[in-house]
Amino acid sequence: MRPSGVIYQKGKSYKWYGETVIYLDKKTRAIYGFFQGIGVGLIGLCLISFIILFFHLIKEEIRYRFSTKHVDANPNIQVKAAVDENNKEILVKSEADQLGISSDFSIYIPKIDARSNVIASVNPFSKKEYLEALARGVAHASTTYFPGQGKPVFLFSHSTDSPANFIRYNAVFYLLKKLDINDEIVIYFYGEKHVYLVERAFVVSSKDTSWLSGEGDEEKLILMTCDPPGTTLKRFIVIAKKAI
Repeated sequence: MRPSGVIYQKGKSYKWYGETVIYLDKKTRAIYGFFQGIGVGLIGLCLISFIILFFHLIKEEIRYRFSTKHVDANPNIQVKAAVDENNKEILVKSEADQLGISSDFSIYIPKIDARSNVIASVNPFSKKEYLEALARGVAHASTTYFPGQGKPVFLFSHSTDSPANFIRYNAVFYLLKKLDINDEIVIYFYGEKHVYLVERAFVVSSKDTSWLSGEGDEEKLILMTCDPPGTTLKRFIVIAKKAI
């Protein structure tokens, strides 16, 4: 990197050659050292920024890889609500409390241990409104229905704001791609427990808003997040049917 060392000069024959040794003066060495330090500092800053920015996603991936919950998805939680129909609301609330979420409106996905309160009736077309909602949990689109009404229910966790918010708001649904057909998704809604089974999952354009229409004669749970995580390039959709 520095102009230092030995310069070999050609002679008249292979027996004749010369050499010149050169060194940098202190001022030039200081300048090179200064710019080299800036380069190292910038690389370090970029690495630290990357870790901070993607901390939530890295944490979720590590948690999933070293967790056993996706193998045995809380069987005790799944069966308790059916024990006593008379105390069903109490049991449902107890379940939600154990998970650290509200029985009024929340989501729990056992396989990936994703859990969050759900903010009801959020306008998906109002950036200000849904960013405020996403800061508190997963958002429910006001253009769709509620669990138990026999119509589509649309929940989303994504942002079109700053890159830091892409990661922050996507963290709950970051592991959605780990779900397989028939994996359970649980929605708690005002004392009732609604169980849905994953039917299909796919990627759509970020401009595709057809899923927000609420149209359909069957109760489907639709989850949406950004794809790839941390971007606004596309949307990842999971559709689940109501369990019998």
